[in-house]
Amino acid sequence: MKATYGTGSSVMAPVNSAQCDIATLATTIAWHDGENIIYGLEGNIPHTGDAVAWMADSTGLSELTDAELALELNTLPASVDSTMGVYFVPALTGLGAPWWDDEQRSRRGVWLKPWRKARAFDSCRTGINHLSNCRCSGGNATA
Repeated sequence: MKATYGTGSSVMAPVNSAQCDIATLATTIAWHDGENIIYGLEGNIPHTGDAVAWMADSTGLSELTDAELALELNTLPASVDSTMGVYFVPALTGLGAPWWDDEQRSRRGVWLKPWRKARAFDSCRTGINHLSNCRCSGGNATA
């Protein structure tokens, strides 16, 4: 499995043939070595990097530089041991694969206290990347 992070994300897994049909995922050419074509199933999350920016705005951290925000992204979630039931789904313009529901939306909460900000960012990070084994690339890959 491979994920690319940026404004949005694409998660791809190899499959045996182009005939693999899962209605909620796209079949794509994963790579071609000149002779063989390897197909993949691809699911998309429209907002990952955008979700981090949205969370920064929601928690009053939008004035930070990119470097300061990256530091907060790595230190705030480490300051709490759980999300305490706070979940964030990056559905800023609807849900991507496999649901494809453009009516669903993320909602802002009031996260002003430091522990609330920490749980909010932890829920954002786990909402974007909750796979246990994944190779990642792109701008948001280390967050």
